[in-house]
Amino acid sequence: MEAWDMRLAKRVENALDTGHPRRITMFFCRNIAPWSFAFLFAAIGSLFPGGALGQALDPMKQWGQWRGPLGTGVAPHGNPPLEWSETKNVKWKIELPGLGHSSPIVWGELVFVTAAEGVGARKPFTGLTPEGAHNNMDPESVFQFAVMAISLEDGGIVWRRTLAEHQPHQSTHESATWASNSPVTDGEHLIAFFGSNGLYCLDMGGRLLWEKDLGDMLVKHGHGEGASPALYGETVIVN
Repeated sequence: MEAWDMRLAKRVENALDTGHPRRITMFFCRNIAPWSFAFLFAAIGSLFPGGALGQALDPMKQWGQWRGPLGTGVAPHGNPPLEWSETKNVKWKIELPGLGHSSPIVWGELVFVTAAEGVGARKPFTGLTPEGAHNNMDPESVFQFAVMAISLEDGGIVWRRTLAEHQPHQSTHESATWASNSPVTDGEHLIAFFGSNGLYCLDMGGRLLWEKDLGDMLVKHGHGEGASPALYGETVIVN
């Protein structure tokens, strides 16, 4: 783990040395260490103007899916700060449970994230190690697969919904987790996809509307399952 942290620190230094905002943003989106996953917002109000639950909001002023409203990684109406530190331009910061490094999404006054949290006693892994895998970690316990809603204003946990609880059937890469798929919302429905661990639709208050088991995936090279779902009208799209 220490060696991984040293490699990560060097990559952070290289990314910052470029001074290129897109490269820096993409680096941090893809390289958060799963075992130390924490979540912070810097002057978040300048990025996403809030709104009350149930209020009709302009999707272009929200961040309802992976890479934002246009799928480009750009907030068209945002005005974020250009500098951060441990304290500068940081409104709040919280630790999150378990493993998870899917991108957060934002709608109105809520931030949504997913997590895969190991619970209970150690349980020997007897599942599969994918063909061509390297630097993998085994799921050596039962995991809870959950969605959390967090207050945009102060970082408080508004609700948490555990959607499944079992031991994953495959190992995954050490830089990934079993909750790498980003959720998606249209402001009425919240879709969370955990790959082999289920597809779920909730309302904005965390009530489960429906769920779908698409079976176990068999990935190669051990990089894990990370395809984020998409919404198109009344259709949920997964691959």
